Amino acid sequence: MKHEKNPKHEPPMPHEPPRKEKKKHRRRGGGILILLLLLIIAILILLFFNPFGWGNGGAFGLGGQQNSSNSSDNSSAVSDSSESVSDTVMIKIENEDIYFDGELCTESELREKVIALGTEKKYELEHSLAIKSTYDSVTALLTELEDALGITVNYNE
Repeated sequence: MKHEKNPKHEPPMPHEPPRKEKKKHRRRGGGILILLLLLIIAILILLFFNPFGWGNGGAFGLGGQQNSSNSSDNSSAVSDSSESVSDTVMIKIENEDIYFDGELCTESELREKVIALGTEKKYELEHSLAIKSTYDSVTALLTELEDALGITVNYNE
């Protein structure tokens, strides 16, 4: 038997060292970037929405801050007003709500209470947060009662 040369058979290649496959390293920059964005969002929420009640006001020092001289003035004003509470009734308007000495009331109830007390008390109107239509109707009512009953009203204008 003769050995036939197999044309399909290729001679062996000289020995090459096996190639090392390059390992692909995962980049962690994406995860770090997401964590950084979450941290920035959390800080902005704390600054602008103040969910824990930290500080005197909003972000960047826009709140109403008081120094020690103002707080001492306020404490003396409170003690002075506590003496005069017995002869002065506060009528306060906040938005559309009317308060008579701290009690929420309607315009008709306000009229009845002022008529009941009459000239026994002085009346003071606080309206810094009032809606104009409510303020106008309350001042018209107080002016009418002032003329009819002879009461004293401080409108704080």
